[in-house]
Amino acid sequence: MSSLPSTLPPARRSGFRWVIPVLVSLGLVLGGMLLLAIVTLSQGAVHGMEFCPQTFETRTFLFLRIPGLGLQVTPTERIDYESSVRPAIQKLKPAVFAEEVAEDDKRWDILFADVGAARYDGEAATMATYLGITGGFLGDDYFGRWTREHPEPAQVVWSAAAQAARRGRYYVIPFLFDAAFEETDVEKLKARTQRILAAAKD
Repeated sequence: MSSLPSTLPPARRSGFRWVIPVLVSLGLVLGGMLLLAIVTLSQGAVHGMEFCPQTFETRTFLFLRIPGLGLQVTPTERIDYESSVRPAIQKLKPAVFAEEVAEDDKRWDILFADVGAARYDGEAATMATYLGITGGFLGDDYFGRWTREHPEPAQVVWSAAAQAARRGRYYVIPFLFDAAFEETDVEKLKARTQRILAAAKD
């Protein structure tokens, strides 16, 4: 009878032991990516509206960014939006704004931006009310109707508002419209709006 060897050969290791750690790691990575995608879609959307002071055009914008990091992950999509008041302003003579401006020469200022559930006013936020975009209790076409019914003072005030907007002095625009409702004489209104513009420091 043969005797057993004093030592046994080492057991062979399975060649598939690495599969489980790899699958676990892959699952964690995919889960993290899925969670990041859900958070980005639900809380990372940034959309709002812009205003061009040279042409009085408005447009919407939309893009996605990673919350917390602020890293934009999609291109910005922009769509033209015609405000309810612009057509009335467009009919005023002399013209308040340029009909055609080269795209590269246009400046776009933020009216507002919605980030997740929060809304942030941009530097041009004041114009949103007067253009009928956020009309509030006055209604979307209040200033459009006023412009059509009172073309002479409207031309004075909108021209002054356009000058203020191009200078980035949006904060004086409410004072210009206050003057329009207080002054019944167009010449006095012109003088008053020019004083308001002159007082606005660059």
